Amino acid sequence: MQVRLNRSVRARRISLRISRDGEVVLTYPWYGRKADALRFLQQKQDWVQAHLQQVAARPAAAPLSEEEQIRAKEYLPQRLSEIAAFCHLSYSRVTIRDMHTRLGSCSRSGHITLASGLIRRPWYLSDAVIIHELCHTVHMDHQEGFHQLMEGLCRRWLAVYAQDPEIAALLSEASHSRARYPLSHALRRRQLRAL
Repeated sequence: MQVRLNRSVRARRISLRISRDGEVVLTYPWYGRKADALRFLQQKQDWVQAHLQQVAARPAAAPLSEEEQIRAKEYLPQRLSEIAAFCHLSYSRVTIRDMHTRLGSCSRSGHITLASGLIRRPWYLSDAVIIHELCHTVHMDHQEGFHQLMEGLCRRWLAVYAQDPEIAALLSEASHSRARYPLSHALRRRQLRAL
């Protein structure tokens, strides 16, 4: 098992992540000790092995066709512009590219990069990624302010489509959730199922 150690200035706790291609990423705070992070990894061995088996069993996604790539480069910037206007947020520029381990990113200068593979996701999940990256134009971290902004903007945006049965079900699930950020939690669960 290959493990990538990531000592992060933004991390507040030790965490484990397994990418779509099976890379195990162990992140720990910059002030933390590597030995503590490795002990955490040892304690989570069963979880890691179970998830690596799921990754191995998952059929590989076919690469995007040329038509899908063209559609992504037309649709995603247009959707970003529309959502940014709705949210009263701005960005400096947008790039659409083939990314295998991330769905999006935002630089400190407001340059948003979106994965072309979002074109295959349900529209509301790609919209949630766009809102997530727009929130990073205000908060470059994942602290409380970021999550409150993300939760509020997603709720306002999806309320516009509340007549759609799938969105109504999503909003209903969030209203019954005990998660700290219920709508973000429900969207995250659907993102994981869409992998």
